[in-house]
Amino acid sequence: MIPVSRITAFECNRRIVLLNRFILLFRDYLSEIRVRGSFDEPEQSELAEAYRTEINKISNEVSAAISASGQTPSLCWSPPPSIGGQTQLINVIYNVFKLRRYMIPSTAVTDIIECAIGIYEAEVKKAWFRTFNPIFWFFRLVGYIASFPFRFIEHIGLPRHKFESSLLGKLFKGVVEFCTGMLVILTFLQTSGLLEHIKQLLGLNK
Repeated sequence: MIPVSRITAFECNRRIVLLNRFILLFRDYLSEIRVRGSFDEPEQSELAEAYRTEINKISNEVSAAISASGQTPSLCWSPPPSIGGQTQLINVIYNVFKLRRYMIPSTAVTDIIECAIGIYEAEVKKAWFRTFNPIFWFFRLVGYIASFPFRFIEHIGLPRHKFESSLLGKLFKGVVEFCTGMLVILTFLQTSGLLEHIKQLLGLNK
């Protein structure tokens, strides 16, 4: 998912709505369950099951939206000393229905999401400026073209993120973005007739 600093106002508002919807669904779900033992699965009403289904449908996108805001959807969890074991990161969005097992309070989920919402809300004004800024769309176009090879890698079933985040992948993407950007600029200068004027100023027509 595209980072918060590189999205349009429409996408920014869409993510705010998405995150708020998750919180509402989660709170509605909690109000419809009946807790028994400390670690037992809670009793769920039909309405709770419906909320749970909706939460599961959007959990992947919600987790990605939190990460794209610069926050992490994970908490560092350590098992009780009496049990022992290694400390691990628990994604509270993916494990939202297993919080009792890890003794994580439900407020930990809403706190993380509300922090992400705050970041998106603070970014809305900048996002509106980007939305109507042609330079922003130019770089979006260049980035989109540079991502074609990695999209193909993903299409044939290979791990796109692994290739794209590698040193070679970043170098390749940077070169493609630079070349594509220069090509677009030169094409614009050529079609607008400005290229000849620049050549004359630089004395390249001699």
